Amino acid sequence: MKDYCVLVQASPEEILHAQHPGDLNLLQLQQWPRIRQVLVLLPDMQGADEARQRLALWNIPTYVGDTYNICRRMVAAQRSLSGETFAVRVLAIWKHLDLSFVDCLVDRIQESNLDAVLAPRDFDITFAADVASLEALGRIADLPGDSQEVMRARFNPWGYMDMHPESFRTEYLEPAPLYDSQKREAVLSSRRCHPENEFFGRDYAGSRYHFLKPHIPQGMRILDIACGSGAGSHLLSDGAQFVLGVDYLQGYIDVARKRYPEGARLQFSVGDGHDFLYQNCEGWFDVAVSLHTLEHVPDDRRMIANLHRNLRTGGLLVAEVPLLQARPLGVPINPYHLREYRAEEFLAMVQEAGFRVEQVYGSCRSFYGVPELARDALQVHAVKL
Repeated sequence: MKDYCVLVQASPEEILHAQHPGDLNLLQLQQWPRIRQVLVLLPDMQGADEARQRLALWNIPTYVGDTYNICRRMVAAQRSLSGETFAVRVLAIWKHLDLSFVDCLVDRIQESNLDAVLAPRDFDITFAADVASLEALGRIADLPGDSQEVMRARFNPWGYMDMHPESFRTEYLEPAPLYDSQKREAVLSSRRCHPENEFFGRDYAGSRYHFLKPHIPQGMRILDIACGSGAGSHLLSDGAQFVLGVDYLQGYIDVARKRYPEGARLQFSVGDGHDFLYQNCEGWFDVAVSLHTLEHVPDDRRMIANLHRNLRTGGLLVAEVPLLQARPLGVPINPYHLREYRAEEFLAMVQEAGFRVEQVYGSCRSFYGVPELARDALQVHAVKL
């Protein structure tokens, strides 16, 4: 089979933080027999020049392009490399790539007329690669408008294609690997790169809050648990009667208060989701929001019960959790996650806590739709009985 090029998407911070190419996946990619060339894609932003210098010392070429229109950056970079009509993209922090499976993804797009060849929905994408035609990437790069959906599509075209199968010729490649216990333990015992940061594209909290905001009526009193640096709480405060952002880390609350000055409509507080109760008053809030928090806490059932205490009868719970992906590990690779969830067990936990599930959405790499299309997360809207 033919060799191919790999585009490695990275931020300047990721490159400058690494002391050696082996701290990322660059050595693994360079040493793989079928990979002809590795090119690191950097956004045109502060730190890009220093990152290029670091990569030049490692003899790794770079391409600097559009900061948020990843489609445009990728198409231009790939065309500068070769005559291939498709692109193979990975993130620099994906350190456990299953390159034999990546070879299979590439083989399939080489022999087909598909827009994208994707790993199955129950397969952790950090072990695979995003393989798509330049024609499809170009179409997404040129989508009109500047809505949240369009901006995310330009930044994450693979998620957009994944969530819009009616508009693209996609294929989910089988068989996908399932690791035995020995191989699984080898991965889990090694250093894993899964930063829990808020930034556009990978874990940008604003994108989740932008989706849920239209589902919250105006004039509500909202509790935002694990608010982080406050971007989501601030967004929700537009149109709310009151929003309280709570996080157990003082550092996050300090940053939130600096970014978003407190007032009658928005405040921040240090607190633990297990037992936080505003002004020692049960049933004070109309809405409680918990996005990607339950997987981190020691006792997720206790936290759900406490959210129930904070809500009035008929109040709305919005909770989102990561889905447990069956392959290749069958357990969380993210070292910060104490657990991940199967859809049916999470819905049962919410109902057992005294809620009636009203709506369920599936998340696929920051895009939302029907739960059947979910790849990585489930968002539940439920009412307190």
